[in-house]
Amino acid sequence: FFLRFAPQLKARGARIVYRPGSHKLKFLFEQMPFLDDVLRADQCVEEGAAYWAFIGDLPLLLGMKSMQDVPPPVPIHPPAARVAAFHLKWLQDLPPPYIGVTWRAGTVRDPALRQNDEIYSKLFKELPMEELAESLRGFPGTLVILQRKPADGEVQRFAELCGGAVLDCSDLNEDLEEMVAALYTLDDMVGVSNTNYHLRAGLGLKGRVLAPKMADYRWMSRGDASPWFPGYRVYREDFTLGWKPALAEMRHDLDEMARRAGCVVDGKD
Repeated sequence: FFLRFAPQLKARGARIVYRPGSHKLKFLFEQMPFLDDVLRADQCVEEGAAYWAFIGDLPLLLGMKSMQDVPPPVPIHPPAARVAAFHLKWLQDLPPPYIGVTWRAGTVRDPALRQNDEIYSKLFKELPMEELAESLRGFPGTLVILQRKPADGEVQRFAELCGGAVLDCSDLNEDLEEMVAALYTLDDMVGVSNTNYHLRAGLGLKGRVLAPKMADYRWMSRGDASPWFPGYRVYREDFTLGWKPALAEMRHDLDEMARRAGCVVDGKD
């Protein structure tokens, strides 16, 4: 997310050595020409480095003053062979359009930690799986479950409630290179913000985000768009009415997208 600021640092003449928090995205870091070296997560920062900084401090260090200064997401490229293999293996016998779906993201709260409620609500995002499934009932395409670590029985229950074609790809979250291939293949994506939204933005593709009423800064506090995710549509939980209006608007927009793709919606087209 914050590597979008690194090209500005490179343009000022820096040699950039990056130490990620995890090796899971190594295949993506190797695509980024502005990184001179990428360390392992357990490696020490080079002793000869003139400066080191946390990646999240780059906006401040580089002088960002307003939302107009937000650079676009770092472009990433899907592995072509995996894209073709994913479509052949998973999607060829299922009806389009293909819509990725998630309903929960973030760290599960530990009551023993006595976490601050406001901070917690921004880091952990969830909407009732049943409400999401009901809002998607009868959608004329295929719903692709991308939920990380779904609870026992959740995927089956989701499929029962929405009543259409459902493909469970939740295990792909353990192989992000495969997930990138899947995201590149999908026509759209709906759910709460998570890692896969960042990856899809890097692919230059759009998505639809269901933002809790206490949304984190990346999704702003109001409006239906975010400067951090160009082209994404934001649907917000209402402080009084809950998720119902957001889900209804999201479903309306998905149906319009399906109609434009030539799909039958509610038997009317």
